[in-house]
Amino acid sequence: MFKKTEEKILKNILIEITDKYDKLLRQYSSINNELRSIKYYDDITNTLSKEGIKDRLESFIKKAKEKNKKIAVIVIDVDNFKYINDVYGHGVGDIYLARLASLIKEALPPNGVIGRLSGDSFVVAIYNGSFKDYLIFVEDLLERISKFHLRFGGSIVKTTASIGMAVYPQDGRTANTLIALAEQAMYVSKSRGKNTYTLFNKGINQEFINIEKIRSLLNNVINKKTVYPYVQPIYDIKKEEIIGGEILLRIEYNEELIPARKFINIAEQFGYIDKLEEIAFNKMKNSDALKSFAGKYVFFNKTITSEEKAKFYKNFIKEIKQLSTAYEIIPVVEITESSFVEYFSILKDFIEHARKKEILIALDDFGAGYASFSYLMNLDIDILKIDGSLIKNIINNKKSASIVKAISQIAKDFNIKTLAEYIENKEILEKIKSFGIDYAQGYYISKPVKLEKFSEIKV
Repeated sequence: MFKKTEEKILKNILIEITDKYDKLLRQYSSINNELRSIKYYDDITNTLSKEGIKDRLESFIKKAKEKNKKIAVIVIDVDNFKYINDVYGHGVGDIYLARLASLIKEALPPNGVIGRLSGDSFVVAIYNGSFKDYLIFVEDLLERISKFHLRFGGSIVKTTASIGMAVYPQDGRTANTLIALAEQAMYVSKSRGKNTYTLFNKGINQEFINIEKIRSLLNNVINKKTVYPYVQPIYDIKKEEIIGGEILLRIEYNEELIPARKFINIAEQFGYIDKLEEIAFNKMKNSDALKSFAGKYVFFNKTITSEEKAKFYKNFIKEIKQLSTAYEIIPVVEITESSFVEYFSILKDFIEHARKKEILIALDDFGAGYASFSYLMNLDIDILKIDGSLIKNIINNKKSASIVKAISQIAKDFNIKTLAEYIENKEILEKIKSFGIDYAQGYYISKPVKLEKFSEIKV
């Protein structure tokens, strides 16, 4: 038996141990809650983290199952975000994402939540709405994002978004499944040209699989550098001779040449095109075959889809200027007409920069649907490439013929050369000749050939 004094000492020790245990327990609970908060919260965008949105979505699903309600799961991926980081830096990129997240929050209905899925992707979950409500939200969000911009110095940083949506319970019944299916639909939106939305359906699975196959193929050829510059000759109709060619991308996989139609759209939409062009360009500039282009035109394709890309291509201008000096070629940069619609002011600066370097400018796909002759009044264009859809129909379609004839005449008045694509037979060639078109390009002249084979072409 303990004496009273000993009992008192032991009791005090027990109280002290208990107090310390309680204190440690409270500290552990506080740290655990703090760690949980960090895990479930994204401090850059002030949204839920990937784990946080999944946790919230699972709670939505549990409630929806009990009350027989729908849930929309929407994945929003920023288009061309890499260019913002590359040109302005990751700090500006983070600010852009934070502002964009605020914009999405403002658009959310009271029963919606947002989380950051990855670097430039967000997930929105909307509990208890109609399918019509979900569509109205997505369409409104696309419009808001397309109008959104961030001013940085003297520049305006802006882009668009690709969106995919899946719905509980018809598409999936778990958070992971619904997010994965919405992501698949989002990737299809990117493959369809970006700045659009896609609703998940069973057919999306196969389309997504096809996209992933091409993306895997592109990763493979980039790693192995099996990307090659081909050239499609350009023919001077009056002189009846080859005066140059357009550089085209071709890739090989398992020693098989892959047609451009199978990969070019995916390459452009998913950001592979710059790397493919870089590999092909490096092979071209290190090839002795360029000697055969002395005194001839060499056309390079470039699509300007943002201010960042226009700045990026100014470095490209330096490189082709060096090529023109080394091999005495006449460089021409082709810009698609669709680029002029939204980025007119940016392109004007880009064109002026190119002209100072004595590089010619060709406006590609002219007449494809955006045509405005005001471009010709306000920009220094050297060559108009008439869209192939007009040329292919020129024999049997009087309207196509009239448009081509008008383009030819106006171009002459502006002292601009014209080039007709898709010359597939002699009849088409004779027709455009009668309209006074200057140059021709197409399979009737020659199919695209390896750079090394250009000098062997006979017409």
